[in-house]
Order: sequence, then structure tokens, then C-alpha cells
Amino acid sequence: MKISTKKLRSRIRKVILESELHVFDFDETLGTTPATTNVVAVRYLGGDPQDFENSYEPVTNISGMHDNVALEPEYHRFLSGGKFLDPKEKGVYYPIAGAEMIALDTDQYKIWKNDIAGRSKYVNAGDGVYDGIAMEADGTEPGTLIYVRDFSPSFKLGKVKPIKSTVDIAKSKKATGERIGVVTARAGESELPSITGTKFKAQNKDDIYDFGKEQGLDFDFVHGAADTDPRDPSNAKRDLIGMEFSISNADELHFYDDDPQNIRKVQQLCKRPALDGKDITTYQADFHKGQVPSVTHCTVNELRQVIRKALLNSRRVK
Repeated sequence: MKISTKKLRSRIRKVILESELHVFDFDETLGTTPATTNVVAVRYLGGDPQDFENSYEPVTNISGMHDNVALEPEYHRFLSGGKFLDPKEKGVYYPIAGAEMIALDTDQYKIWKNDIAGRSKYVNAGDGVYDGIAMEADGTEPGTLIYVRDFSPSFKLGKVKPIKSTVDIAKSKKATGERIGVVTARAGESELPSITGTKFKAQNKDDIYDFGKEQGLDFDFVHGAADTDPRDPSNAKRDLIGMEFSISNADELHFYDDDPQNIRKVQQLCKRPALDGKDITTYQADFHKGQVPSVTHCTVNELRQVIRKALLNSRRVK
């Protein structure tokens, strides 16, 4: 690839004077919270997917089926027609009524999402949950499990325990004039429907800004990925980070997340031509457990990568 001397000098100057954008996940990255996600499951028995009385049955032993998720005993309780004396008024119908509901904390949900949901059928709680179950069952084999996820308990942060290592990184970067922001998988300000039909207005966006102020941090932006794509917040997280990176003047993106799936999604930005000439570095670890992060780097331009290596080598020589 040929390039003029003038353009090469411009590129070198840009690398030397590069600015950074640091984006953080929230749960298990900047802080730990008591938030949970409720999960129930129904089993498709075959037949007409729209026949909920005869084609499905509630799964009453979901906790025993997922020993690898390491559920705590207090996270187990039952949803049933008997518990809800007026199921129709409460919005709980067969086959969800009668199913065991487990509540997963953010660590447990990460394991469940990556190890179980990724290979299974699932829908989100809400007005169209029964239509969603029927759509997922259509064309599948009898015995297929269909999970229902209820994110409503995470409509607010609750009491947060800061994670010092990442909070300190955010503080140090902000102190040097770099942009810092949060993109969480949570809903930031949209409505979260529960399995029972009750809806909760998310307040996580405001809560995260308040958390930042308590820690002496002024976040430049906060996004809730579930506001954009509640079915696949990982995709939304990638796209929101890509948008912030594109509109910023930053030459480098640094992204911190405990979830490997989110890391893999953000690494897909390395293939976006619109980010030509920019660097992307990701850091994945269970930060709340004090783990040393796994670091992955890419340059969305081969020439820029060559220049960076040359500069690094020249500094080592000195």
C-alpha cells in the first residue's frame, strides 16, 4: 500500500497525540449489586403450539436441572395457581403457572446465559410472552424447554459495593481528560415487565450517574443496552459502544467487562471500516473477585499498527 510522506507524517502525529475513550460495564465491573433475574421454564409436549392447555407443561424442577449454576437455597421459590389466588388478574396462566421460578444474581445469570440459554429457546416476560413461547415451540421437537426471563427485579441498582480497581482506573483516566462512560446490559430508563404482568420503570441510568458522583466520577454518558434490544443486550452493547466511539474524537477504545460474551461482541468492532485507523483494547475479568484481566487488542488499520510498533520499538531503544 503506497502512501504519501505528508499523509504518513499526519498518521504518525495522530498516533503520538492519540486520545482515549474508556467504557465500562457496570455489574461485576464497576460495582456489585443485589439485583436478580427471575427465570421459569415450560416444556413443549408436541401438538399445536397455540394450545397452551395440552401442548405444554410447567417445569417444576428447574433448580435441580442446573446444578452447575450453583444456586443458593434462598433463590428457590414456586410460582403456581395456588400461590396466585386469581391467576388471570395477576397475569399468570398455565403453563407458566405451576412452574418453579429461580432467581439468579448477576454472577449466576452470566453462567446461565452463556452455558444454558445460548443453546436453548427463550423469551422475555411481557405482554407477548405466550405468543413468544408458541413461536419458539413451532417446528421444535417434543420435550423442548422454553425459558422465560424476567428482568424486572433489576429495575434499579439497589445498594452498590464499588469495585476499587476499576473505579480507580475510571478516576485516573477522567483526571487526564479522557472520556469515560458506562454501557450496561440493564434497562436504563425503559419499562420492565414482570412474569406477573406488573411493569416497573427502570431507573438504572440515573442510579449509575448517582453512583459516579458518589465515587467522584462524572460519567460522560450512560446507556442501558436493554432499552435498545431487550432480547439481545450484548448486540446492543456493541452497537452503543461503536456509536460512542465513532462520534468521539478518541483514537483508542478501552472496554472493561466481566462477561466474555460481551467482550466477543465488542471485538467485532475491529472489523468495522468506519473505525479505520482506531485501536480497540478489551479487558475481561471477574473484577469483583480481584482477577487480573485478559487483554485483547486490535487495530482497525494495518498501517496504524505498523506505526505503533515502530514507535514502541524506538522507545525501547532509547
